[in-house]
Amino acid sequence: MRVLVTPINNPEETITKILKNFNIQLEGKKVFVKINAVDFRRGSYTSPKTIAAAIDSLYNLGADKVFVMENSTQGNFTRLVFKVTGIIDVIREKGAKAIYLDEEKSVRVKIGEYEVDFPKVVYNIINDDSSFYLQSLRRLRP
Repeated sequence: MRVLVTPINNPEETITKILKNFNIQLEGKKVFVKINAVDFRRGSYTSPKTIAAAIDSLYNLGADKVFVMENSTQGNFTRLVFKVTGIIDVIREKGAKAIYLDEEKSVRVKIGEYEVDFPKVVYNIINDDSSFYLQSLRRLRP
């Protein structure tokens, strides 16, 4: 396992540095970014500036299409949280696409001895070598 510890002065530069350091190849790939948008209270969602920087960085590194996804909790609808926080405006402005996991169809997946409903879109991403999944940006705050 490799770890990179770096200050976050400029989110776009930091994200680009991380992806380049790990030699991530994005040319022609669909990239799926999992953000945090639990609620619309400050501190409970990824900064729209950080999301914008991530989208810019991913496109600059050759991504074919960028998708930003979340499944809000605490009784919220992801679509509502994206709207109130301005996240949806950033996603559209940057040419990405929102995926509201709470509105997606699910598939039954066996994990250990349990069967759970899992968002079909995420299941497909995991099983598709032509995609790249960038997990939670919650720790990347300017």
